[in-house]
Amino acid sequence: MPRSFSDFTLIRRIRRAVKPALGTGFPYEACRTVQSPSKRLGGIVATVGTSAADYAKKSAETSNELQSINDALTKYSERAGHFSSEDQGIKALATEPTAAPLPKNWEATFPTLPLDAWGHEFVCRLPEDPTPEDPLNRPKPEVISMGLDGIIGTLDDQSIEELLP
Repeated sequence: MPRSFSDFTLIRRIRRAVKPALGTGFPYEACRTVQSPSKRLGGIVATVGTSAADYAKKSAETSNELQSINDALTKYSERAGHFSSEDQGIKALATEPTAAPLPKNWEATFPTLPLDAWGHEFVCRLPEDPTPEDPLNRPKPEVISMGLDGIIGTLDDQSIEELLP
């Protein structure tokens, strides 16, 4: 069952509260998370072979890519007249959508599908209640990196929402 938008909001808030406690001033094995039986909270598991500096570098690279994708989604909505659907997601930036909603004026933003620094595809989630009457004024989709573990909805995920003021 796919996670709802509110699940991601809850996980993001928990991660923001936990992140300062982990610290970055000492060499520790980068943390990755696994889903707990409740499937809402993650437990922290050490991943062997990843230093804090490597993790921080990949996290910064992913943040830059998230910002680039966010900008590309804005340009897509201006050209297309709407944001891509959740099914089309980020793929609509590299390949022309063939299912509704079709863009009015499509142009490739990326030659290939962008990946995060860990080699995983980005996930695009739409808010639960978009306003179809005015598609340009509805909230932007949330772009999410699955992080080191490659599992969506865990504490190591990165989101464009965390980068915006």
